[in-house]
Amino acid sequence: MRTQSTNSHAGRKSRADQWKPPYSGFPLSFHPPSGRLYKKIRGKRHYFGYAKDWQSALEKYDRDSDFLYRGEEPPIEVDSLSLGDLCNRFLTAKQRLLEAGEIGRRTFSEYHQACERMIDHFRKQQPVSLLDSDQFGAYRAVLAKTRGPVALGNEIQRVRSVFKFGVDEGLIQPVKFGQSFQKPSRKVLRIQKAQSGPKMFEPDEIKKLLNSASQPLKACILLAINCGFGAADLSSLPQSTVDLENGWVTFPRPKTGIPRRAKLWKASVMSLREYARIRPKAQDELDADCFLLTKSGQRLVRQTKSNKPNKMANRTDSIANAFKRLVKSLEIKEGRGFYCLRHSFLTAAEQQCTDLVAIRYVMGHADPSVTAHYRERIDDARLEQVASAVHGWLFDEQG
Repeated sequence: MRTQSTNSHAGRKSRADQWKPPYSGFPLSFHPPSGRLYKKIRGKRHYFGYAKDWQSALEKYDRDSDFLYRGEEPPIEVDSLSLGDLCNRFLTAKQRLLEAGEIGRRTFSEYHQACERMIDHFRKQQPVSLLDSDQFGAYRAVLAKTRGPVALGNEIQRVRSVFKFGVDEGLIQPVKFGQSFQKPSRKVLRIQKAQSGPKMFEPDEIKKLLNSASQPLKACILLAINCGFGAADLSSLPQSTVDLENGWVTFPRPKTGIPRRAKLWKASVMSLREYARIRPKAQDELDADCFLLTKSGQRLVRQTKSNKPNKMANRTDSIANAFKRLVKSLEIKEGRGFYCLRHSFLTAAEQQCTDLVAIRYVMGHADPSVTAHYRERIDDARLEQVASAVHGWLFDEQG
């Protein structure tokens, strides 16, 4: 082993000795392990190309050095941008959106991980201009080995968004993904959905859950089936948006900012009043207006800040965890999470009520129609009909 190490060292030294500057005063230094030429500028080593093509390296140095000495990013040639550089610029742009509150940390983490996976597969120095449809097709095959159709489609969309950013920013020419790098077809998604079964809870299951749930989970289940709320909605539900006196909740969706209003059932009001009497003090002042908190005074869904932006393991969903335990303890069919109650709400609402505009408004879904642009409000009577329809479905009320 000692001999090999010595020989290896000698080989590197020999390699360094073999390369000589082409002329006296040549501004670049040689990096033996990589065979590249570099210059240390403002305390950072910058590489400009390989020694075997020192003329091109020198040309790049002449183009970029003024920018680097001023501490600026040099302009990038469209045909020379590496995948690593593209990902770095993409993530920098997303980091700004994260800091501005325009995207969530989870979304940023997903982008970050998608970039890491691409770099691991293609390599960091891969010129974007040399990527072709065969390479993207092979990458899709790798992704498909560990992902179902929905997750695969989401990852493909994230990958495409990185290259779209590069095109929009004028960094690269449009990339040819080819027909093989497509999201799974609707047919494939339908087949998977049929195989996994309905993603909703039936009335008897929901009533069983309500009869056994303790606070605040009971209030969460009621709001999910009464108003179509998800865990993130419930976690950030402000006290100021809930009118227990008149039985209304007016709360835009945190995910999209789309207006939303729903009529509360008497059972929901009673459950919220019951919880309000035992509600703990918020640990964090920022959560002081949250209606629902854990027993220890924390948000029901929270993400601990991390210095590692690619990590998502620090997200804690107390609602999902408690709901999963309850479903298992009651021996209700598993494989359906808390969000499936939102599926139940919409299914029941459309089954019992014909006012799709009102249903969409309660759900907080975007209305793509032209008339939605002119609609300023929806009469409360229509929203009450939606609440009544779902209540009738759940408790088997006629009429």
